[in-house]
Amino acid sequence: MRELLRETKTIFLKDVLTEIRSRAFLGTTFMFAILVIIIFNFAFELRPDNTPKLASGILWIAFLFSGTLGLGRSFQVERENDCINGLTLSPVDRMSIYWGKTAGNITFLVVIQIVVVPVFIVLYNINVMEHFILMTTVIILTDFGFMSVGTLLSAMSANLKNFSSLSSFCRYLFLS
Repeated sequence: MRELLRETKTIFLKDVLTEIRSRAFLGTTFMFAILVIIIFNFAFELRPDNTPKLASGILWIAFLFSGTLGLGRSFQVERENDCINGLTLSPVDRMSIYWGKTAGNITFLVVIQIVVVPVFIVLYNINVMEHFILMTTVIILTDFGFMSVGTLLSAMSANLKNFSSLSSFCRYLFLS
């Protein structure tokens, strides 16, 4: 168990350091999320009676679209120069690769949300303090679920040329 945690931490730190050097994931997804919020602010006729109903959907659209954009980037870095093969050939458990990538994706999405939510509050004039704990809990649980499934699907699409079926990839990833 300790070995799995150590390997997961190593993969996670590798992803974080790669992102700090390139700033591609955070820059692209941050700008995309802000643009989604601003565009929807002008696209809808917001009134005090319909703003709370529309605002939550707009916020989740920004989170999910920017998260999807980020998921595509997470394994694209590994595909460059065939690093994905080096990663899978390294003497680490496949689950640590998955959990390290998932932890990195969750961290990047949370960083984006920390910046996007205040912009959202200002643009839409929403009071989030009355339900702050509930909202934070829902966002964190959704991030975990979304990025857990998204990382698996992103890994599958990154290695699609090497595997003829979903079952062969899942066997490769989890049973090797």
